[in-house]
Amino acid sequence: MNAPVPLSQITAPSEPSSLPAPIAQPYLIVLFNVRFYADASGRRWLDALWAKDLIEHARYIKNLTLAAPVDHGPMPPNAVALDQIAELKELRCVDLPAPRNIVMALFLLPRTIATLWRAMGSATIVHSGVAGWPLAEAWILIPLLAFRRRMLYLNVESAFWRIVPGQRVPLSRRVRAVVTERLNRACLEASDVSTYTHAGYRRSLLRRNLERGHVVEASWIDESDVLDPTVAAAQSERRRRHAGPLKLVFAGRLTRDKGLLVLFEAVLSALQAGVAVELDIYGEGPLEAECRERVAQLGSNAPIRLRGTMPYDWRFFAAIRAYDMLVVPTLSDEQPRIVFDAYAQGLPVLASRTEGLVQCVDDSVTGYLVTPGDASALAARVARIASQPGVLVAMSAACLERARRLTHQHIHLARWRMLVDRFPLLTRTP
Repeated sequence: MNAPVPLSQITAPSEPSSLPAPIAQPYLIVLFNVRFYADASGRRWLDALWAKDLIEHARYIKNLTLAAPVDHGPMPPNAVALDQIAELKELRCVDLPAPRNIVMALFLLPRTIATLWRAMGSATIVHSGVAGWPLAEAWILIPLLAFRRRMLYLNVESAFWRIVPGQRVPLSRRVRAVVTERLNRACLEASDVSTYTHAGYRRSLLRRNLERGHVVEASWIDESDVLDPTVAAAQSERRRRHAGPLKLVFAGRLTRDKGLLVLFEAVLSALQAGVAVELDIYGEGPLEAECRERVAQLGSNAPIRLRGTMPYDWRFFAAIRAYDMLVVPTLSDEQPRIVFDAYAQGLPVLASRTEGLVQCVDDSVTGYLVTPGDASALAARVARIASQPGVLVAMSAACLERARRLTHQHIHLARWRMLVDRFPLLTRTP
């Protein structure tokens, strides 16, 4: 990953007074989806992207503790040692049990509760979520907060428990989705403040105390990831002169929820209609074998290709820059961060008209929106874009402008301002 932008560069140098005061009160983050990895010597390691996110927290939170499960098994290849990150030297770590399934989580629950109870003792505010695995963090924290009065901040970036419209699932899965939805809604309504990546989550999950809910999109891009204006101009000129097929790219988990099979159907339909289009697919997942089989049926020179996976760094940005448009045909209500990655490279987005995507894709400005799950509509839009390639050139500047306003640092600045405005006492020295 590129080095994070220093805090002093989040806003223009001429506006230093616009930064809020740092949060000085003890701040506890509880996350079950983020795991520490412990080696034989006891050193803690963390996935590089989560370490990047912690660094941004540490820039404005001066008394920070992270409570997360500790895994003693093999660590991911992109893990980084916490003691090697200067910005996290003052980070305090609380080790939670690391269950492998729901049964193990319930068995370890007393130990988890006891550890969190002790960690909350010195905290002024507790920051967590409702999408933890195998149990949601808030389900444990809310009962504890009935006895330890602390401020609670809940963040919602996904609602994976929800069933995608039209998806056939067992009755047990439907019951679990309904129960999870109601429990999470109760937790969010009991919180002191909450943030949501799009307005649809806020509207459906927060029915009371609406003033406590805020919409803050999620992004991993840094300012340095956003395409340089000179390079962007050269790229626009290349696209203007490009006379070949429309080059589309998909990047994400190879699952039905991502709308991948709908995308296959749409592109094949466009090809049969004589549209000059190519599709490259990056990612891995349950549908990989089926995708390979479909591609193989098209022959050795198939215009649809599986590209495997790629590290999320400069190589990824360089790769997607070579395409004309990103396709995000997701069927769920999530808001994929890949949209902002594409914007950073001046790449317009062809996306489903879902609540998560209408929040970040401006129809006919930074991309186009089509009906979710409608392969015919998607194919028709692809055909129109292929016949008018100049429209994508005009969109590129709007994409870059959107990316500059939605960097990882700007997202944290928005959360920082929201917390300080709502709870001024957080800036007081303990």
